[in-house]
Amino acid sequence: MANTSAVESFKAEYTTWTWAENKKFEIGLVDFPDGTPDRWGKIAASLGNKSAAEVKHHYALLLEDISSIEAGLVELAPYPEKNSIGEGNSNPKLVGEGNSDPRLADN
Repeated sequence: MANTSAVESFKAEYTTWTWAENKKFEIGLVDFPDGTPDRWGKIAASLGNKSAAEVKHHYALLLEDISSIEAGLVELAPYPEKNSIGEGNSNPKLVGEGNSDPRLADN
C-alpha cells in the first residue's frame, strides 16, 4: 500500500483547477485568513472536491506566480478596456449554477 502522504503530495502537484474552483479558492483565502486554525482544510471543505494538500500546494503556486509577476518576469496580457456595455469582460458568470454566494458572480 502506498504512503498516503506521498499519494496526497503527488495528487496536489498534478491536480487541475477550473475557473469556478479558483474563484472559490480566492474567497476561501479571504474567509480563512493566515493564522486560521486548519486553514487549508477549511478552504478545501468549502471547495468540496480538493484536499487540504491540494489547496496548500495551489497557494504555494500562487505565491510563486505573484513573485514572478512582481519581479517583472511575466509579461502581462494586453486586456481590452471594459466599455459602458461590458464588452471586453471575458470572465464567465456562475449565476444559475446553484451558487448563492454573490462573490461568485462577475460584476
